[in-house]
Amino acid sequence: ISKTVYDELVETEFIIDSTYNVKNVGFVVGGTVTKGEVKLNETLMMGPDKIGTFKGIMVKGIQENRVDIEVARRG
Repeated sequence: ISKTVYDELVETEFIIDSTYNVKNVGFVVGGTVTKGEVKLNETLMMGPDKIGTFKGIMVKGIQENRVDIEVARRG
């Protein structure tokens, strides 16, 4: 896929730089929004995995500097 096609198809991009499995919470990721924005209760596609597939995930919480927020924007 070319960068031009990618830019047209993908509205949000979040680069994961850390992952955690938190007891009584579940899977938690840390990273940076590089395109668009991530909203609370939004479903995003995570991937690709080792075989090239993507999985839908629900955003259940967002924090910035340990403060709960509803939207994380690029930057």
